[in-house]
Amino acid sequence: MRPVLIEVFGIPVFSYGFMMAVAFLAGYFLVLRRFRELGLSLEKLADFAVILAVSGIIGARLLYVLIGWEYYSAHPAQIFNLPAGGLSFHGGAVLAVITGVYYVRRQRLPLGKIADAIAPAFALGVALVRIGCLLNGCCYGLPSTVPWAFDSSYLHDVPRHPTQLYESLAMFLVFLYLLKREKHTFFPGYLLVLFTVLYSASRFIIEFFRDVPEFWPPLTMAQVASLFFIVLGTAVIVVGQKRFEAQKNSIQGEQDVSR
Repeated sequence: MRPVLIEVFGIPVFSYGFMMAVAFLAGYFLVLRRFRELGLSLEKLADFAVILAVSGIIGARLLYVLIGWEYYSAHPAQIFNLPAGGLSFHGGAVLAVITGVYYVRRQRLPLGKIADAIAPAFALGVALVRIGCLLNGCCYGLPSTVPWAFDSSYLHDVPRHPTQLYESLAMFLVFLYLLKREKHTFFPGYLLVLFTVLYSASRFIIEFFRDVPEFWPPLTMAQVASLFFIVLGTAVIVVGQKRFEAQKNSIQGEQDVSR
């Protein structure tokens, strides 16, 4: 593990924070490309990106602290120790979506198009941040004897499932798939809903290999949340796809009648 990536003039640059910064910049330039293609306001993109980043970090840290309140209530100074890691994706995603929707509505921007534009960036961001988790030694897996297991925990005890890499690889694949689907959506916002389902499904599986306490045996809290978002997202996709097909058939019928 390498929690401190480098030192610049004696000042440590933490791996986790560094990868978060890389994820933010990569996501920003990816969304910038989509904004240009869609003809959306580039002036408002910077504000939108900052709002998502700040609210995402706040929500992710808040939920993580609440889950581990027994520890943080006894060590309140650690609540703000972000370099040590400790963010909940679900908490960050929920607050980022809430604040993002509020901003987009207030600025009268096309919500669906923006949701589709940021979906691949979300996937890429998670993939990069999980590399930071690996370097930091957090979010580690269960002890294992599989050939690819190695010391991937800050505990430095036994070889473990590198669950950080599992999720990073899964999100890179989701990222590539979403890019492929950019021109083939059924309704505005489809890509973001699809990302939610794919992330939740992969997270549900990977949680079986992570060293985390059970919340609702045999499921962890992340798995319970993942199931909720899988069901909700799948329902939205099914309903949206049916409406898309109905509209398509209606338009086709009108064209046939006019001939």
